[in-house]
Amino acid sequence: MDAGGQLHQAAMTYRQTGLDYWPGPLDTITGTTDTATVIAYNKVWKVDRLKIEEFQTMFANGSVQNGKL
Repeated sequence: MDAGGQLHQAAMTYRQTGLDYWPGPLDTITGTTDTATVIAYNKVWKVDRLKIEEFQTMFANGSVQNGKL
């Protein structure tokens, strides 16, 4: 749901006509991404619950700058 209450959905049908999803953030104007961004985010990160809770606590305390502790 967006701010205007409109429902948005994306779905994929077994890659019959190409790739619909890419790793990483999209350009907020065009809704696209580029190869360099895809490569930078095409990874798997291991995060445990304690790390997430630590981040949440630090965020609540105002200790997070630009998404980093």
